[in-house]
Amino acid sequence: MNSFLNLSLFKPGTKSNGKLKWHSESVCNVGCVRKVNEDSILDRPQKGIWVVADGMGGHNAGDHASSAVVTALDEIHPDHATAQLEQVEQTLQRVNSNLLAEANGGKGISGTTVIVMLAHPPIGLLLWAGDSRCYRLRDGQLESLTRDHSYVETLLQAGDIGLAEAESHPMSNVITQAVGANDKLVLEPSIVRLRAGDRYLLCSDGIYRELSETSMSQLLQIESTQACCQAIETEVMRAGARDNFSAIVIDISL
Repeated sequence: MNSFLNLSLFKPGTKSNGKLKWHSESVCNVGCVRKVNEDSILDRPQKGIWVVADGMGGHNAGDHASSAVVTALDEIHPDHATAQLEQVEQTLQRVNSNLLAEANGGKGISGTTVIVMLAHPPIGLLLWAGDSRCYRLRDGQLESLTRDHSYVETLLQAGDIGLAEAESHPMSNVITQAVGANDKLVLEPSIVRLRAGDRYLLCSDGIYRELSETSMSQLLQIESTQACCQAIETEVMRAGARDNFSAIVIDISL
């Protein structure tokens, strides 16, 4: 984490003094096939923190794991950028240890992906594990700001498969990092410059496995965040919603 915190876009230990503000809307839906919603979200614009956690399918009590993550992160209070990011990391490491202890105590394995966004104008901080993602729509262009922690992504990075193969790979749902799944939880951080007019999307794989990036880009250009979320929900359901799905849409403005 230290190399990330030393980036020169902000002075570690200082408070944000940007004039940017934000507004967010969210949806968390069980979908059309699953009986239990194992996704959990945290949508706290007043704190400048947003979280999507996707309980791992095939594990016991994935809903417990994702709920444990968002409940713990909701207790974090706004602070200096560096301090708050460290709080998030420490909290996720603690939840990871607690879930592993529960598994060792006979309650069964439970795990969850996580993507966290923190707003500290003029920057935004991202921290994630697994394949829940953050996208940004800027000047009409959609960009993924996160890299999946998955078996298929490892093959892609190594050049062993191409994008077309990755989309239909039989192990596309196998992730390599998750809260509660490994003794050593590795969280990946990133930093972005916030700009008025930006729109960010945090989502579970139940969104991007049902919608193409072209469709997502078009939906994210709907003017209001509420209408945007409603349209995303409608289109995912229309596509079959084979998994739980969650989306948080965040608008940055002056």
